Amino acid sequence: MDRREFIAHSGVATAIVLAGCNGSDNSGSQNNSGGSTTDSPATVVREYLQTLYDGTVSEINAFFHPNSETPKLTETQAQQYQSRSIEIRSVETQNTEGNTAEVTASVTVETSSREIDDTATYELRKSDGEWKIYQINS
Repeated sequence: MDRREFIAHSGVATAIVLAGCNGSDNSGSQNNSGGSTTDSPATVVREYLQTLYDGTVSEINAFFHPNSETPKLTETQAQQYQSRSIEIRSVETQNTEGNTAEVTASVTVETSSREIDDTATYELRKSDGEWKIYQINS
C-alpha cells in the first residue's frame, strides 16, 4: 500500500475514533452496510475508522459510495491497518449541504518504525438515503 492510500484511509479512521471519544451522537440504527439511515456524516466516519482497524475487508469497503473514486481496500491492506494503532487528534464536520457533507480529521498513526501525522478531508454523499464516503483528500 502506498503512503497516499494509507494516509487517505487513516484520516477517515481517525475521524471516526475521535468522534467516538468526544461523545458524539451514536443514535443511528446500524444496518451493517457501512452506515445507517439516521447516522450523521461524523458518525459514519467514526464507524468507518473503527472498522478499518478491526473489521473485515467487506465491512470496510461497505462504507464507500458506489461511485467513489477512492480505491477499495484489499485483504493485505486491511491486515496492515490492523497491525497499527491510531490516535485521533481532532474531527470536525465542516459543512453539510443537502446530500453532501465534508468532515476534516487529524490523526497520528503509529507504525512499527515511526509516527505519521496527517490531516485529511472526507467528502460524504448520500446513496439510497445513507451517508457514504465518496472521496478522501489528504
